[in-house]
Amino acid sequence: YEELLQVPLLMRIPAWRDRARRIDARISMLDVMPTLLELLGVPAPQGIRGRSLLPLLRGGSLPEVPILAEGYPFGQNLQSVTLGDWKLIRSLPTGRLELYDLASDPLEKNDLSKTRPEELQRLVAVLNEQLVARPAMSPEDARSFDTLPEETRQRLRELGYID
Repeated sequence: YEELLQVPLLMRIPAWRDRARRIDARISMLDVMPTLLELLGVPAPQGIRGRSLLPLLRGGSLPEVPILAEGYPFGQNLQSVTLGDWKLIRSLPTGRLELYDLASDPLEKNDLSKTRPEELQRLVAVLNEQLVARPAMSPEDARSFDTLPEETRQRLRELGYID
């Protein structure tokens, strides 16, 4: 839900001191690394899923892309995808689908899943496509957790990042 996902991102770029701006675009945390790398003049690694936000910071625009979120708020296993002003939320345990028009309903009070079946199915397809497209964890990545100190692994478990 938006109250859990919508978090301000503040960036201070010393060389741009006179170019302060507020950008209301929805972005993904996946976009932070490519943005920082481009600011540093470092090429982004092949295959990363985020994109640089520098065009927005320079006053331009970026094409709309689906924004995927997954989590366990309030003990629920939820997935969501936001595309433009439309947002789909899916509960994994129950299969329940919720659809919101964030332009007219930013507080997500009016579930449109029953009245907008075409939009619902379009976003279900987008969500499924996004889930399939994300890279799977390699065996090497999985083994890297084993090298973390137990205290770090416990903290990651508490935060819901690992089982």
